[in-house]
Amino acid sequence: MDDDRKFEISSAVGTTVFFISCIGIGSYEEAVHEGHESIHKKLPMETVFTSSLVTGIVLAIITWLIVTFWDCLKRAKKDELTTWGLFKKEVFSKNTLLALTILIVVSVLVAFLGILFIALAIFFLPLLKGKFK
Repeated sequence: MDDDRKFEISSAVGTTVFFISCIGIGSYEEAVHEGHESIHKKLPMETVFTSSLVTGIVLAIITWLIVTFWDCLKRAKKDELTTWGLFKKEVFSKNTLLALTILIVVSVLVAFLGILFIALAIFFLPLLKGKFK
């Protein structure tokens, strides 16, 4: 499997986890604080966003490592080499560290753009329908 495909799979997983985590934590917070009295303090949106972002980045890196290990396992069977040796050579190289850095940056940017577009859609949809005057 080429690096572009690994990068694509990992960034998709990280971004999806980020959105699902934001929605899940936001829904939980809303459900907890809708009752008459709540002993819990409501989390600020920055905390929800940051924890979701960290979760998404960590799972993107874990997905990348799993996909890389799977690729090394298939190559090791074909070339009759050790899987662990190929994996170490693949993970601890300059290109890999650069790819992981780019993966983190792209995941963060895609998450910010996704939230921005969702917020714009929520704001502009009623505006386009003529509900705001």
